[in-house]
Amino acid sequence: MKRKIHYVIILLVSLSCTSDDKKDYKADMVGRSSQKVTAGKKIDLFNITFKENLKDLGLDYNKENQSAQTLTGYGTFVSSSPDILIFNHQSLTGAVDENQNQVVLHYSLNKQVISAFEIQLYTSDALQKVDSILIHTLGQPGFTNTSSKHPGLAIDKNGNMMDGPRTEITYQLWTNKKTGISYHLLQYRRSEKLLFAELTAFNDRSNDANDWASFKNYGQVQKIY
Repeated sequence: MKRKIHYVIILLVSLSCTSDDKKDYKADMVGRSSQKVTAGKKIDLFNITFKENLKDLGLDYNKENQSAQTLTGYGTFVSSSPDILIFNHQSLTGAVDENQNQVVLHYSLNKQVISAFEIQLYTSDALQKVDSILIHTLGQPGFTNTSSKHPGLAIDKNGNMMDGPRTEITYQLWTNKKTGISYHLLQYRRSEKLLFAELTAFNDRSNDANDWASFKNYGQVQKIY
């Protein structure tokens, strides 16, 4: 139990380091990129099977301008292009102040095959689209939980106990039983206002599925909640 509380405190402290509602919580971890999508080429992220490479998707791979690597042997392709921010035919483009919705494609450096992607969202309308699409196509999430169920475990940036979590975190998991692809949706809110949301997808049947789950810390998220 003490170990469980320890993980909760680490998670909530990391999210409580600023009082600025406009803080870019996640996107700065991978940076922003000017990498381009081939003109006229539309990419629907919902249809990615994780067998495609960058060339198959019509993406302009530029090794010199490659974004920061994530897992060993993987690079990232980051874009806010309306030609790639598509999820089951729905556009996810949008911005809140300087923060733009964007996608981060993680690919193997040797063959440039897509291994996972993250859709990073700041706008409520785009988040509602994603949530609605997943429920409509895959049903209710197989796992849902929120940090508000554990209000007594939250602390502020100074290490003081709080009555409730400063930032409420909701985690939902959908799994497509036919394809093996899992969709992990994390939402960060304060006073019911969306700060940031991130949808991560990868194939649970792939050799690197456990690596992605560990990299994203989903095992601990599920244990905490």
